[in-house]
Formats: sequence, C-alpha cells, structure tokens
Amino acid sequence: MTVKMAIPNKGRLNERSIELITKAGINLGDDWGRKLNIKVPDLDLEVFFVRAQDIPIFIDSGAVDFGITGQDVTAEAGKELKNVLNLRFGQCRLSIAAPEESAIARTGKMEDGIRVATSFPYLTRKYFEDRGISAEIVFVQGAAEIMPQLGVSDAISDLVATGSTLRMNRLKEIDTVIESEASVFTT
Repeated sequence: MTVKMAIPNKGRLNERSIELITKAGINLGDDWGRKLNIKVPDLDLEVFFVRAQDIPIFIDSGAVDFGITGQDVTAEAGKELKNVLNLRFGQCRLSIAAPEESAIARTGKMEDGIRVATSFPYLTRKYFEDRGISAEIVFVQGAAEIMPQLGVSDAISDLVATGSTLRMNRLKEIDTVIESEASVFTT
C-alpha cells in the first residue's frame, strides 16, 4: 500500500517542508520542482504538492494519509484532524488590526457593525461571535492591509509574522485570533 503525503506547493511552508523531508532521507529526485506528485523511489510513498489551504481537506477526505501545513489553515478548514507533530517553523499569528489613526486602534474597542476584511472568514467570524460582537466579514483573497484605506473595511484579520507589513501600511495590531506554526496532520 502506498502512503500518500501532501506538502505545500509554494509559499512560506514549501521550502522548509522540502528541506525537512530531504533531511529525513526521502529522495524526491532531480526534477521534482515542477511536478504535482512524485512516487518516491525505494519507498511506498507518494508526495503531492498542493495548496497549503487544500491539505486539511485532502487529509479529511482520505485523498492523502497525512500532510504538512499550517495550524491556521487547518483551523480555518474546520476539520477535526490530529496534530501529530509541531515542526517549529512557519510561526505566525492571525491577528485583528486597524488603521493607526482609527478609534479602534486608539481604544482597542471593537463594536457591533465592524467590517473586517480577511481571507480567514471562519476563524474571524468565530472570533467575533465568541466576543458577542456582530461583525460583517468581508472575504478577500489577498492584500487585506489595503482594505481599510479603500473603505472596504474598518479592520482586517490577517496573518502576521513580524508585523512589518502592518507597520508599513499604518495598521496597529489589536488582538490575536490564533497562533500558528507548521505541523504534521492526519485523521
């Protein structure tokens, strides 16, 4: 029986995942960079290179046996997966941030009717529901930092590693929704 593993095909977790599995002695061959899957020579292992956000869905459905992805995308997928091992890379946090000059940033207070732009609608909605705040969640697929400037939202919920992108775009972190790092997940 061939064991199926999924790893991110690009992005912040790809390089470290490749480094980890090659250090573990798994030979991906010479031309793995453009392939979507590889049958590893001498092992009953097939590695699939897919979007990090899809890995929890593939694990949950049984399409793959295990995978490396972020705790943030696994929580966002809402799947009950087992975190087998924290990998100590890809650390970040999903945070609520608002424009520095806004009342939200000055007081830290978020009220009913707040509009929040995010590519993490499930976790963001849950964050506000848990606090009893009625929020309008505006789904975006990137560049959430610009949304308050465009008038699309009052605040954002986005991944933060160092905070430099927030500072560069004159946004202030208000609260953390979830801490995250790369992990190995299975059913």
